[in-house]
Parts: sequence; structure tokens; C-alpha cells
Amino acid sequence: MKVEIGTAEWVGLFTGFTRSAWRLETLQHYDVPGEAAEQAEWESLVRAGAPLGRMFSRVHVVTEPWSPYIRQELEAYARNVAAGERVSIIPAVNGLWPRYVPAGDFWLFDSAVVAVLDYDQAGRPGGATVTSDPVLVARACQARDAAEAVAVSWQQYMKRAGHLARAS
Repeated sequence: MKVEIGTAEWVGLFTGFTRSAWRLETLQHYDVPGEAAEQAEWESLVRAGAPLGRMFSRVHVVTEPWSPYIRQELEAYARNVAAGERVSIIPAVNGLWPRYVPAGDFWLFDSAVVAVLDYDQAGRPGGATVTSDPVLVARACQARDAAEAVAVSWQQYMKRAGHLARAS
């Protein structure tokens, strides 16, 4: 089923799961209207989920050297982590993509529902295809596991990538 970002159906995915909401981010630039304004709402959602046993996690494949957008995104992740989200990074040095990690964004809810995100070439969202098809969910679970196996925590990455953070 096709779901538009920001609708009640979309928001329901983030309030209706019981254990885990996991995101794979692969783009180096997103052009999401209102993204900065939604940061406080996101932090509140993450904080509210923790006492209920709901874990928010993401892995972002980051190309080095960083684009200006990635620099901002990595700085913003500090607030996500402080709110309780588990953020990890996969460095794609010189654009070399990690094996077994798909080149496409998605959310995986409770290892049972996958929302495959559709972005245009400018990084603008075009909606999401949401499904509980067992084959697609299994592929998303495998992609999650592969990404998690090679990712490092945001904290570790930022310590290791200090030279990139200082570069202008």
C-alpha cells in the first residue's frame, strides 16, 4: 500500500509498533520540507517510546568526504542519540559501497512491516510503499542485519572521523 509521508497512516507506523523501528538511510542529501522543525517532535517521539520498550534505531551509509548536508546531519544525530535513538554509521570511503547493504532507504517495524521509501534524485520524498509481505520483510531483515554487522556507533564514528569534522 502506498502511504504519503506526514499523513495519519504514516505517523501511525511510528506510534503503532511495539518493539523496534529501524531505518536504513543511504542518500547523501535529503530535501524534506519542514525537516528542521520536525526535529523536536522526533526527539519527543523517541523519548516517549523508551519507557514503553520501543527502540528507535538507524544506520546511515555516509560517503566520505562529507557533503555539507551530511555534516549537518551528523551534528543533528547528537540530539537523536541524547533522546535515546541508537544511531550507527557505515562509512563509504571514496564512494565504495559496503557489500550486502542495499542502496535504498526503508523503515522496518517490529521485523514485520517494511516501509520502502521513495525519493527523487534531489532527495525529495515521494511516499512509501508499506507491506508485510513475508519475502520483502525477510529481505529487509537481512539488509538490517548486514548493515548492523558493519556499522559503528555514531559516537565511535565521530571520534574516528574527527579530521573530517574539522575540515571546512
